[in-house]
This record gives sequence, C-alpha cells and structure tokens, in this order.
Amino acid sequence: MSPRHGLSRPYSVSRHVREAWMPARDWRYETPRNGWGTAALVLAVVALVIGLVPIIGDLVALPISVAAMGCGARGLFRTEDGLATNPGTALAGMLLGFVAALLSLLTLVSVLAS
Repeated sequence: MSPRHGLSRPYSVSRHVREAWMPARDWRYETPRNGWGTAALVLAVVALVIGLVPIIGDLVALPISVAAMGCGARGLFRTEDGLATNPGTALAGMLLGFVAALLSLLTLVSVLAS
C-alpha cells in the first residue's frame, strides 16, 4: 500500500490531538439498530413456509408466527423511539406473522376436521 501525502501511515494523528479538534459523537445513535424488524420478517417468512406442511408444520409455525408478531411489535416501538430506521420491515414482519398464524390455524382446523 503506498503512503499518502508522504506519511508512512495515512491516519497517524494521535488520539489526544484527534479528540481536541473533532466534535464528540454519541455512538449510541450513530448506526440504526434494525435487528428486531429484520428478525420479524425472517421469522414470518419461515412461519409461512413451514405452515404449509400439514400437522407438524402447524405445530411449529404457530409459535414462530407469534414470535414474529412480537419481534415486529418490538421493532415498531424501537422506530418510534428513534433507535431503528425500518418501520416498514417491522410492520411487514408483524403482519406476515399474523397471516402465518391464521394460515397455520386454518390448516390445523381443516386437517383435524377431515
């Protein structure tokens, strides 16, 4: 790697000098934390796919869809607090989790009724 501007290291400013002229940052709000919304969407899609399998899939998909709804609600609360930036993903995960729960319940009732 070639040195820039004749320096052996391109960023050779010491920490004390850097703190003196750079503004302080609040690292907690630097990057959005979108994990809850993403987890809700992934869980909801998994619950939708597994919910199509009769009997065993229904028993597995129902708790997963409830977890997706919970993660989606938590993600929406985090976006309202300003800690996350993906309200659409959280809402989609929560709604798909609800649809997956309905689908798995309907499939379970239809299998048990026949």
